[in-house]
Amino acid sequence: NLVTVNIPDGVKEIQVAAFKYCLNLVVVNLPNTLETLGAAAFLGCCHLAMLKLPDGITKIEDRTFWGCENLSIVQLPKNLMTIGCQAFACCKNLSTMNIPSTVTDIESLAFFSCEKLRKINLPNVDVIKNGTFRTCVNLENIYVPNSVKCIEDNAFENCRNLETVVLPDGLTHIGYHAFAYTKIRSLT
Repeated sequence: NLVTVNIPDGVKEIQVAAFKYCLNLVVVNLPNTLETLGAAAFLGCCHLAMLKLPDGITKIEDRTFWGCENLSIVQLPKNLMTIGCQAFACCKNLSTMNIPSTVTDIESLAFFSCEKLRKINLPNVDVIKNGTFRTCVNLENIYVPNSVKCIEDNAFENCRNLETVVLPDGLTHIGYHAFAYTKIRSLT
């Protein structure tokens, strides 16, 4: 019946799956001293609604927030470098994601099935990996930064409302089903 968690100052690490499936968890306050948030730390915390991640975190591990269906607001750390595999998958209420320019790696399926995601700014990554935005059904427009050389398989598959995509000149590879099942009207 855990509803609120206040992690005290001085804590540097939250281990793997520490709060996994705490179904009633709504509020989490993380200290500025936090540097590591383990994989699946909040997996399945379906009532968690908002979160501010401390700037000491440089990587969001795999499946950290998978299935946090009510998560609608996330403030990412300004020094973030990596977003892990399925880190925000199935966060159905997440509507906007402001990814810091420091991020250089977004792993496969990181935002899979974020059904309300309408707006995302992509940082200077080299690759948009397999299924990264698959089934983000409300994503409408995407500007792919000049740093991207490869869009892997299924990257934007089933983004049913995706209409406009701006691709960079240096793009060398578009994978299988990368834009399948979309409404793309303009691909430039």
